[in-house]
Amino acid sequence: MTDSPKVSVCMIAHNEEIFIKEAVESVLAQTFSDFELIVLDDGSTDSTCECVAAIKDPRIRLYSQKQGGRPRARNRAMGYCRGEYIASLDADDTYLPDKLEKQVRFLDENNDIDVVFGNYYRTDKEGNILKAIELPLSYSALQKDLAKRNRFHLNTILARRTVFDSLSGYNEKYLIGQDYELFIRMLKEFRVESIPSVVATRRIHESNIIWNEYKKSLGVSIDCQKKAVAAFNLPLSYYLYLLKPVTLRALPDGIEAVIRKIIFNNK
Repeated sequence: MTDSPKVSVCMIAHNEEIFIKEAVESVLAQTFSDFELIVLDDGSTDSTCECVAAIKDPRIRLYSQKQGGRPRARNRAMGYCRGEYIASLDADDTYLPDKLEKQVRFLDENNDIDVVFGNYYRTDKEGNILKAIELPLSYSALQKDLAKRNRFHLNTILARRTVFDSLSGYNEKYLIGQDYELFIRMLKEFRVESIPSVVATRRIHESNIIWNEYKKSLGVSIDCQKKAVAAFNLPLSYYLYLLKPVTLRALPDGIEAVIRKIIFNNK
């Protein structure tokens, strides 16, 4: 690995000893090899750091800090990046083997595109595929989709370093849903497209923030959907998509939990 790798992959982790080895190995198994993997441990109290340290590969750069929360950890991890392109992977998820190869090629061949997303598999705790999430491909279609709900995921992103520098990273006021807020700013300020390939997985389990803090995430979704409609100058009819998160947020916890399981299987 050189001092200036083509790609920096950011991974933050808090108490992910169960899944992080699989996540790291999915990055190391990439068919594209010119990358560094930045792993930032955000105050874990389990063996997360030890699990990563046991994997001997010069492309891994392991850091640790006192727990500061996901957006702050993400920003700090990006501060360590040296690559021309930046990717992200949650510590309980995985890349498909050709993720970086496909997206690096896409950005190299399309100088007018700043950010590229891709499709992903939603899986259960054991990694069994539940559903393939397919995003629209064009810039305008992506904007419209993001205003309806957030089906985008950081695991599928590859962006030019200049994008994150220009946007000053994640908004640390968003302790939950900081990715949704960032995506809106990306699609407002930069040219974004998606490729029609599955490039990553997203694992759904009881330790997910989106699972444990679901009602709080609905509040963030309401806020971000409003921002997206305004940012992209979409018709007022798009505010109708707020009915879903507003209704779910108002439901009693028991009913909401049942509906949440249905949503995660069909979203």
